[in-house]
Amino acid sequence: MNNLWSSISLKKEYIEKGIVFLIVFFLSGNISNAPISISMGLGGAYIIYDCIRNRSLKRFFCPLKIWLGLGIFLGTVLLASILLFDISSIRIAVKYVYWSLPFILIIYFSKQVDTKYAAIWGVAFSIFITSIYSFYLYFSLPYDAALPYGRRIGGFAANPNFYAVLLVETLPILILSIWDERIKKSKVCIAVFAVIGILGVGALLLTGSRGGILGFTGAFIITLFVFCAFKKRIKMFILIAMVVLGGILVIANIGLAGGTVRSYDMERVYLLKSSIEMWTDHKIIGVGLDNWADEYQQHYIQPEAKEPNLVIPHNTIAWFFSSTGIIGGIGYLFYVIYVLYIMLMYIKKYGMNYYILAGIWLWLGVNLHGMVDVGITMKGSARLAALGIGLMMAEILKQEAFTKKDRIYTCLKGVDGRK
Repeated sequence: MNNLWSSISLKKEYIEKGIVFLIVFFLSGNISNAPISISMGLGGAYIIYDCIRNRSLKRFFCPLKIWLGLGIFLGTVLLASILLFDISSIRIAVKYVYWSLPFILIIYFSKQVDTKYAAIWGVAFSIFITSIYSFYLYFSLPYDAALPYGRRIGGFAANPNFYAVLLVETLPILILSIWDERIKKSKVCIAVFAVIGILGVGALLLTGSRGGILGFTGAFIITLFVFCAFKKRIKMFILIAMVVLGGILVIANIGLAGGTVRSYDMERVYLLKSSIEMWTDHKIIGVGLDNWADEYQQHYIQPEAKEPNLVIPHNTIAWFFSSTGIIGGIGYLFYVIYVLYIMLMYIKKYGMNYYILAGIWLWLGVNLHGMVDVGITMKGSARLAALGIGLMMAEILKQEAFTKKDRIYTCLKGVDGRK
């Protein structure tokens, strides 16, 4: 009977890890919506089955700090939309909730099995396939091919910037996994991950996304500072930071796909100015998530602006403040800062964890990218960000569970000793 139960438990573990792998793989590549919906639907169906079978929802129960950041963000965006009494804006706010489902799925599965390595391999396979396809496009298309974004390559994505933000959110997990205790024991794994990492960084450069590249490298430098400050290796930080900054200057001088200076650069400034004016006139609840484009085109477009049909301000902070007012804007800022705080406090309490460090890198990266582009306002990047933060929170839950077990064991051992 024990052997039968062990066999069933092992099969259940493989099924759950397989589902996590599929969810991470398809969300990371964002090649098509169909497999994403199927994998998430499979995960949701399994969770419903598991809850019914166990007659319990306890695996959803976590410390408040795990849910607080995301909950405040979604709650404030939804509240601002409801207070505006605008049905279309409420629908978009509900979409933000839907885009956060990967967080919920990962948290649930992490209470059952260790999701880390299934997620790492899902990310690795995704980056490998999408980056190989990007290089294929780059070398197979004629140099003078009429591409919609110049010579910028976006892999399977409709826009190079969309692919760039996905790489910003996944490359940190892949790269820092090389230092994971289990993975670094295998030279083959290290070599495979290093090659895929180089391909991924190359694919990021091929996108020509200045926001993606600067967000990725800027977040890396900040994350490196966290690591070096913790390890007390400031000289190491200065040296690596100088090398990275030098590399950026070299790329800028050699030439970035699409150029380092573009005709629409001032449009971003005009959009920001319009967003500030929009928020000034609608401070509390904003103009509505579905009304930004109409308000911009009818009332707030700057006289100098040459692109009247833009539908977002290309700045995440400006987007949430202008469309959801102080309520949603503060909620977004709280979310960003709170998640960083939780991960930094984890490192301070439990020591360096490269997986959590990757979380800091990807979270900073996507939000720095959002200062000049879509950030987490796009479906693909929002879902992937929710997934990434879910994976980091799952790691925190795992460590705290181990620590709790150690405390219980120590107490019991002490009691036995006194006997």
